[in-house]
Amino acid sequence: MIDVDPDELKHCATEFPALFYVHPKEYQPGPRKAQQRWLSIPGKHRSKNAAWDALQNLIETRH
Repeated sequence: MIDVDPDELKHCATEFPALFYVHPKEYQPGPRKAQQRWLSIPGKHRSKNAAWDALQNLIETRH
């Protein structure tokens, strides 16, 4: 997960693997550093949307 909108990522200082989402010619890092975190979503998910829905449900149950 990245705490920056993907369209704004090219204007933030980022590290691997977030740089995969930015074309090298468009990368113009600014003063803001994008924060990245890896997290495990319990269960098996057949798509990115299913994993996102599972994460939303997990967050709702904890708050």
